[in-house]
Amino acid sequence: MQAQYDEMPFYNDCREMLSAIPFGFSVSEAEWKLYGSEWWMERISCRKQERFSFSPNGQIYLLDNLDSKPLDQPYKFIVHHNNPQAENPYGTAALSQCFWPWMFKKSGFRFWLTAAEKFGVPTVLALFDCSDETIARTRAAALSAALAGIQSDAAVALANVKEVDTLEIKGNLEGFKTLIECCNSEISYAITGQALATQEAQYGTRAQGEVHERVMDHVVRGDARALAYTENTTIVPWIVELNFGPDAPMPRWVYDFEEYATWEQVMGALDHEIPVSKEAIYTRYSIPKPQDEADAYVYKKPAAGPGSLMLADITTGAEGSRGQMSEGKIKSAQDSVDMAIDGLSPEALQAQMEGVLKPVLEMIKQGNSYEEIMAALAADKPRLETKELEEIMARALFVSDVWGRLNA
Repeated sequence: MQAQYDEMPFYNDCREMLSAIPFGFSVSEAEWKLYGSEWWMERISCRKQERFSFSPNGQIYLLDNLDSKPLDQPYKFIVHHNNPQAENPYGTAALSQCFWPWMFKKSGFRFWLTAAEKFGVPTVLALFDCSDETIARTRAAALSAALAGIQSDAAVALANVKEVDTLEIKGNLEGFKTLIECCNSEISYAITGQALATQEAQYGTRAQGEVHERVMDHVVRGDARALAYTENTTIVPWIVELNFGPDAPMPRWVYDFEEYATWEQVMGALDHEIPVSKEAIYTRYSIPKPQDEADAYVYKKPAAGPGSLMLADITTGAEGSRGQMSEGKIKSAQDSVDMAIDGLSPEALQAQMEGVLKPVLEMIKQGNSYEEIMAALAADKPRLETKELEEIMARALFVSDVWGRLNA
């Protein structure tokens, strides 16, 4: 089964079968070829709907020169219906709900183009006096021919004309645009059940867009389930019966609609030490699976260096044991800082001072003001941003304050 699906253009065949959505039904012809003792379905050719008709009981007929022939050849014709009904074998055509919106849209475009042409090049009107009607008609025809060249000629000379005026369109052309947008929305609702996911909405919010997207997803899933039913009643059993017999185990074609966790959810589970399937990560998120340990690359987060200040837990005592704190013992943020300082040993602070903060602390001792210290830091570390310099300053001042308290 899998070999036959891989050899035939199955995706394109399914897409042609889905022409039943706009037209109500689709008829496809299975083309077979015998290779040794195996029957292979080489392709599925979709035929035009106007060539077929149905009887009230659902029997399909081929229309040939006003004559109908029943198509009862086995393993040959695949009929897929869109929302079939008991007494309507032709199915429900989505395009039948789009006819009037499409007709109004077509007419709207035609009138819109005419109005745009009149708006861009207004009608020119020449007024003249003439008592003889015959001469007036001849004169009007000559003036009309002369005025018609205004669009392309640089200048036009008119004799015995009292006044030349233009007839311009008043207002704007927004009404035609509104009509066409309304027709587009109705067509979108008829085919997909929503509008925001298929066109730009002027007043649609993100929440509305997500709701419309879910509606479209529901419609797509329904179409896929209907297509799977047709495949499991025609293509799949035909291939199995012709090659293995009617009593062979029958596989089923299933479209996977399961919603998997997002990558952010997977990373959150890993951060909380929740077991996650490695095989699922490699297959569902298209991550290349390493061939062996030598091919695997695992990024390790850098360990905290001597220059990073790690505060002890505020509930940890000087001996490293977790103390018992009564509720409401910490009265302010200063109490928290004091308890954190009590949990630090002089050796830990000495490591901090001898690390990255040592040169910064030397600058603090030599500086006369905050601005001079910042200037010295900027000169020593020109690639650091202002925010990073301020963080280094704050860390150094904090270490200096703690060091002074412990050594007072």
